[in-house]
Amino acid sequence: PDGERHIFEGAFRPVTSDEGEVVSLIISGRNITERRERERQLREEQQFTQSLLQSLPDPLYAFDTEGYLLRWNEEFEDVAGYSSDEIEEIHVSEFVPADETDTIRTGFQTIFEDRRSVTIESAVETKTGERIPFELTGGPLEDSEGDIRGMTGIGRDIADRKKYEQRLEALNRASRRLLTAETPQEVADVGVEVARDILDLDANAIHLYDEERSALVPVAVTD
Repeated sequence: PDGERHIFEGAFRPVTSDEGEVVSLIISGRNITERRERERQLREEQQFTQSLLQSLPDPLYAFDTEGYLLRWNEEFEDVAGYSSDEIEEIHVSEFVPADETDTIRTGFQTIFEDRRSVTIESAVETKTGERIPFELTGGPLEDSEGDIRGMTGIGRDIADRKKYEQRLEALNRASRRLLTAETPQEVADVGVEVARDILDLDANAIHLYDEERSALVPVAVTD
């Protein structure tokens, strides 16, 4: 009467005579409109969550307690260089260089035993063997009963930040050397190293004017 559309689930059971002929049908049904609506909402939420995960610019991951991936986004595949089929069989230790596995193991233990989030820095090793510095965060992943199912987190490429920090450290070292330099030659040596290590000028030289020659003379060059 209200014009609403309802969905029913029905069952039909035949009633037979002594001769085996169907003489009537018993029909039973129940209204499953609310159940179908909940299922529709759940599908929409799952689609929204999946779209959100895939739109993240950083790798997202969820590992089980054994160290195997439960879920990941496309950015994770792009960084690691593995296909989705390959990733399913790879242990977490294979995503990092051998000298970083202890760091990862300690992070997992902290998450599972202390049930708290952690942030660590570790290189990620790609399928081709490239090392990329990452900041990795992770926290406990629990099931509906509150038991630890694994861990979930996100990684951020910090290669540019690391490069900046290295350049800043090199610049500080150069500044200290310049303060103690006593000759033009020492100053030129520092200048060549700064151009190489900070400005990425692998081939460079510093020339000073030689009055006797009336010309610029190289006094420091890169190796």
